[in-house]
Amino acid sequence: MAKQKKAQEVSAVRQAKHAWIITLLFAVLSVLWISPIFMVLLNSFKRKAYIFKHPFGISTVSISEGFDAFKDGMSRLFSGTLNYKNGLRMTNFWECFGTSLFITVGSVILIVLCCSMCAWYNINETVSWNYEYACNHGIDVKKHSLYNYVYR
Repeated sequence: MAKQKKAQEVSAVRQAKHAWIITLLFAVLSVLWISPIFMVLLNSFKRKAYIFKHPFGISTVSISEGFDAFKDGMSRLFSGTLNYKNGLRMTNFWECFGTSLFITVGSVILIVLCCSMCAWYNINETVSWNYEYACNHGIDVKKHSLYNYVYR
């Protein structure tokens, strides 16, 4: 028994020593998993020509050539929110959003209404059927919880 307990303690110490390796592995995997999303977000602010010329870069000039040149390269590379403004305008986004919102809200209201009517019908038909069944078969309804719950 003591030998097994000592083996468990050694195992716990071994796990504690090597837990940082697993943490590092999952940290690297999570960065790799999210990097395409970051790249798409970064490229969405670039001008069209520079998305293909410098897909991973944030400037057309290296920072080793000086900070002012690097800043000018960034201003040539990025178009700001112009891509988003053009995308909203060209796709009639707000009109489509309004139509989608109308359909979604209308559908939810209709579903809630239909489900409420079905629930009301189910409760009322079940209660009346149980009451009639009990009365027809000589069951004392006053002693049962259904009568006390519904008809008091």
